[in-house]
Amino acid sequence: MGEKKISLDTIKISNNTTGNRSETNESRYYVYGYIDNDNAYEALNPIIRITTFYANGTVFAVNNTPYIDPKNLPAKGSSYFYARFYDPDKQIYNFTVELVDAKAEYWS
Repeated sequence: MGEKKISLDTIKISNNTTGNRSETNESRYYVYGYIDNDNAYEALNPIIRITTFYANGTVFAVNNTPYIDPKNLPAKGSSYFYARFYDPDKQIYNFTVELVDAKAEYWS
């Protein structure tokens, strides 16, 4: 039994990832976009971290469990993700999204 190898280097956060305030409730800040998988295999349980920052560069908040759909990244496909942050004083200035980990399927 073994694991099919995937390269984390070929799983990318899309360039059009966006962060902005909700139009209906400005105390909420959303970060959303797509994770693109260029591997020949499905990537199971991708883990991404979204970090938001104040204007001075210090961390405002971190989300280690953003919503991802589909949860597993299809081979040569994409998954949508988003996270919501409570920011009533509108202090979020910037954000980063990083891929922490992903696995490949096992075979026997």
